[in-house]
Amino acid sequence: MRRTGKANVLTALIDRETNCRGTHDHNLLTSYAEDASVMSCNQTKECELPGSPRSTFLVCFSPDKTKMASSHGDHTVRIVDCKTFKCMNTLRGHPRTPWCIVFHPSSNELLASGCLGGEVRVWNLKTGDSEVYTPPDRAVIASLAFHPMDHVLLIATSNKLLLWSWDQPEPFACVQTASAEEKVRLVEFSPLGDHILTAVTNIPQPASNSGTIPTR
Repeated sequence: MRRTGKANVLTALIDRETNCRGTHDHNLLTSYAEDASVMSCNQTKECELPGSPRSTFLVCFSPDKTKMASSHGDHTVRIVDCKTFKCMNTLRGHPRTPWCIVFHPSSNELLASGCLGGEVRVWNLKTGDSEVYTPPDRAVIASLAFHPMDHVLLIATSNKLLLWSWDQPEPFACVQTASAEEKVRLVEFSPLGDHILTAVTNIPQPASNSGTIPTR
């Protein structure tokens, strides 16, 4: 680990504020920040989950970092209090393992989850109730994203993007890639919600016949 004296770091910070940076100030401050980050992450705390949650697949934090949601191989989502590290609730209902989970960017009480069985749920964590939508083809729900301002959940499934207002039974819009082979694996709204980021798999290419030896 690199050693950076506190006096040297303080001098570098003063130089930075007074716009009199030295040649090595940037490297010194970068080194100090890296070392401080490493030292701040050297303690861990285990969360004991009730029942038999089996494998943990995904974890996400609420906007204010007071709650943590995790998805498990027993088809549940567990909600943990980040201060006490105790399980607050176990969300049940998915027919298969939840493959994506996401908190609403401005609410600690709204969580969306999508499972391998092609089911999407938007959970009200105050009540434990959920609104449910299942696409007709029941394809895997690969990714979910809440719009930062509107009452809209973006759903990625197969080669489709669905826009769903969860107070309605069906999505109000659907767009899809040009080929059914282009599976959408990731979706995300821009901070203002005016753009959508997608990640799509490549279309499988046919095997080349070059260099093969014909057989009889």
